[in-house]
This record gives sequence, structure tokens and C-alpha cells, in this order.
Amino acid sequence: MLKNAFYDQVMPQLPKKWMSHWVGSAAHLQLPARITQTLIRSFVKLYKINTLEIEKPLEEYQSLGEFFSRKLREGARPIQGDLVHPCDGLLVQSGFIHDQLLIQAKGKTFKLNEFVPGNPWAGDFEEGTFFNYYLAPHNYHRVHSPLTGEIQWSMVIPGELWPVNSWSVRNKEGLYAINERVAVGIQTSQGKMILVMVGATNVGSMSFSFDPNIRTNRRQNAERVYRAYPESRAIQVGEEFGVFHLGSTVVTLFEKSFDRQLLEKQKVLMGQPVQ
Repeated sequence: MLKNAFYDQVMPQLPKKWMSHWVGSAAHLQLPARITQTLIRSFVKLYKINTLEIEKPLEEYQSLGEFFSRKLREGARPIQGDLVHPCDGLLVQSGFIHDQLLIQAKGKTFKLNEFVPGNPWAGDFEEGTFFNYYLAPHNYHRVHSPLTGEIQWSMVIPGELWPVNSWSVRNKEGLYAINERVAVGIQTSQGKMILVMVGATNVGSMSFSFDPNIRTNRRQNAERVYRAYPESRAIQVGEEFGVFHLGSTVVTLFEKSFDRQLLEKQKVLMGQPVQ
């Protein structure tokens, strides 16, 4: 009850973009080694993180933010098919795209043309499918390409930074079409797909392996930034795509030409097959 009251009354009033910028900056501060290690080890203990699969020893991380966006050791996430889950997390929703509508939660939808406004492929996803993944704080926060293809364009869509927790998903109308996000169009041998990384409170900062010039968590009233890549940028299934510098949501959209079944709500790991 108290939690719901907090979200109902307090969250709308909070300066969420300012908070997110501050938290992101604080997380990457290089504090004295003893303090940094205490923070990292407390984080590991709190979230029961498997340290056997991370790339390097805890002592080598210079900040909590660096640990949060950690890489995994080679082989920790084997690629198990030609279409795989792009991230670790909870697959919270999958469904068909009807009349340009995607399901947010029971009784709530949002429009594709508002989620990815100005999308050059806007009409190509009718009767296609979508998959929605939630990344919790303990998850591995690097996002990988779910399939092999060529990156055709990217779009930074400014917005709010609401939480993407279960309360917000159930109660905030058009949540994913309100928050700041980056959409990327990939042409594949099976058809077109769009991968969208959605920001959230304390998660405005994202970076992208294929284009280091993409900037997020900009000031209020920032404009949408569209980039076409005339020389298409090839990407392989399982190749690193982008990084959340704190946790959030990934949504993948597929044309009807992809013959994929819908999946039940479940925990997934990057590299596991979508089946």
C-alpha cells in the first residue's frame, strides 16, 4: 500500500532525469579502493551475483558503475542458434502486433508509431511479433545482437525516465513510448527487425558498440536524432550491441516473415535460442 502511494503521489513530482544523471555520475566516481571494494562486494552479496562468470576479479573494477556494466568471461554465454535472446533478464511479454499496437500489460497497449516515431519501416511490422525483456539490477547489462544482419539506421528518442518496474508497467499509460529510448533497425536474411533499448529512472545512460557517437540522457527538450548508415554495419548473432549503465528494458520487433512462436513469461540468458 505504501509503495503504491509513493508511486502515485511522489514519483510524478521527482526530477527523474536529473536524478538519473546524478546517480550515473556517482556510480562511476573512482573512490578510494577500500570504499569501492566494499560497495562492489555489498552489491554482489545483495543480488547474489555469480562472480565465476565475470571477466575479471572484483579487485580490478575501479567503480561500482564499471562493475555494473561488467563483461563476462569467454564462453559464459554460448550462442545457441540463429535467433537468440539479446540479453539476460525476464521475458515479461511477447505478442503479435495488431493495428500497430503492442501489449504493455493486461489491459494496456502502446502504439508502434509512438514507440518508434518517424520509423522508416513503420508499415512493415503489422502482424509481426515483439518480445519485451526486463533487466533487473543483478543481471548482466550488455545487450547483444539477437541475429546476424546489417544495421541500417538508429534513432535516439528523447523522453522521460520513469521506472520500468511492475508497478509502472501496470499503471503508467504508454510507459515504453514515454521513456527515453534508442531504436536500431537491422536488415536480416529473414526480414527486418528493430531492437529498442529503453531507459528508466537512474538508467538514462546507454552506449553502443556500433556507433560511439550515440548520446543519451541529454537535457530536457532534446530533439529526436535519426542516423542512417549508407554503408551498412554488419553485425553477427551474439555480437555485443550496446550497454545499459544501469538496468532497464529491451524490446525486439520482428516482421511477419519471421516464423517464431510466442513465448511464456520466463527468465532467459543471452545466447539462448528464441523457441
